[in-house]
Amino acid sequence: MIRRHPDHSLKTYEVRVGHHCVVVQGSGRSDALQVARQRLANELPRLWDVIHTLDDERFDAREVSEQ
Repeated sequence: MIRRHPDHSLKTYEVRVGHHCVVVQGSGRSDALQVARQRLANELPRLWDVIHTLDDERFDAREVSEQ
């Protein structure tokens, strides 16, 4: 069995655009936005083109503190 250790260089972000929110991990805000775009596009395929053309400023990305 392979055990994966958590990558402590990654941070957890809550990324919100409109009424949709996803929690993703990334090395920084821009990395988290890239992962969030992909997740949102997969969850909302009819909005794929809109999600991928939005400016980064339209996304609210907040770092989530680990408790």
